[in-house]
Amino acid sequence: MIKKELLEQKQVAKQKQVLVSSSMPKNISSRQERVSAEISPEKSMQLSTGSNIFVIDSCVFVAFYYEGDSSHAKALKIIERLDSEVRIVHPYIIQETATVLAYKLGVDLAIDFLDDVTNSPRIFIPFVDVYDDVSNFKRASKKMSFSDVTLVMLAKREHAQLVTFDKQMLSLFNS
Repeated sequence: MIKKELLEQKQVAKQKQVLVSSSMPKNISSRQERVSAEISPEKSMQLSTGSNIFVIDSCVFVAFYYEGDSSHAKALKIIERLDSEVRIVHPYIIQETATVLAYKLGVDLAIDFLDDVTNSPRIFIPFVDVYDDVSNFKRASKKMSFSDVTLVMLAKREHAQLVTFDKQMLSLFNS
């Protein structure tokens, strides 16, 4: 389902003649330079090679954009590693990330994030099916946020890897 919608999105982008020079967020190069000396290959997050589709949680984006976040260096490495991969960013995650960035770091950075996500040809934004999301939330066996349950179920349904720092989400994903 995602692959078909991804192809449709690519066709729409071509029709609008959206030209994006890179799928990396525009601010990443300077951020990478600042921490590249601190990140060694053995400390980088290891992602399995079972799937080339990744569902990304808001905590990874917030850590990427917020230099004061304790996971900032790890988030930089993850985003760099996933540059050429298909990344799924659910609308709830876009909303969460933009809200946190706007309140913590200002609206301008939130807008940078929104521009980066919506202009990247390798990022797929799925349609929201609230009824399905509500059903999944009602069946969730753990006390979690609505968005977290939705993201875990999306990753499972699409046979994608879940990229998050949230141990509870990873636990549900792996169950």
